[in-house]
Amino acid sequence: MALWFTLRMNGLDSLGQVVIQRVQWLDLTDSGAIDDAVSDYKVKVDGRYAGKVQHRYGDGAFVLAHKALGLIIERQQKRPPAGLREDGQVPPPQAGGGDGDHKRS
Repeated sequence: MALWFTLRMNGLDSLGQVVIQRVQWLDLTDSGAIDDAVSDYKVKVDGRYAGKVQHRYGDGAFVLAHKALGLIIERQQKRPPAGLREDGQVPPPQAGGGDGDHKRS
C-alpha cells in the first residue's frame, strides 16, 4: 500500500504533499493472510524524508495516514521556532550580511 495526498487548508492553501510508501514486508503470518502483514513505510513531506512508521496492512489506509501525520507533527514540535537555535538562543547576526553592517562614507 502507498498513499499520496496534498494536505490543504480550506481547500485552497497547500500545507504539503505527503507521500507514504512501503519499504519492506516485515511479517506475514503462517496463514499467509495479507491483512496481518506488518510493514515499514517511509514518510515524505514535499519530497523531504520525515521518518518511518510501522503499519499492519489490515488496519487500513486511514490508520496509516494517521500514523504518518502523527510522525510529521512530532518532528515539527521538536524543531526550534524560526530564528532560534536548538538550544533556544537567538543566533548572533551574520557579519557583513545585516542592514547595520554597511559603512557610511
